[in-house]
Amino acid sequence: MIILAILAIRLAGPRDTPELTGQWKSWRSVLQISREGDRFRIAVENPNGLLGGTYQGEFQDGAIHVRGPLAPLCGEIRYVNDTRKLEFCGEEFVRP
Repeated sequence: MIILAILAIRLAGPRDTPELTGQWKSWRSVLQISREGDRFRIAVENPNGLLGGTYQGEFQDGAIHVRGPLAPLCGEIRYVNDTRKLEFCGEEFVRP
């Protein structure tokens, strides 16, 4: 019985994760998100700011919890269901 519960939880997990891969843009930055299994890789292009670099992390509780250059200040990339946008470090990202 416990094995079935664990299997059900594992199978339900990926369905709860929205489709985040691809390119996302804000007014000054571009995110390129790829995924390998449960892990996301986010390349941030921000030519005139500090946000640029490569981040990685897993999606939990509505956000990708990241490690990378600004992770101590901005530790998550939050997905907003209502608007279908991403929020990261004070910037709002949409699909182009």
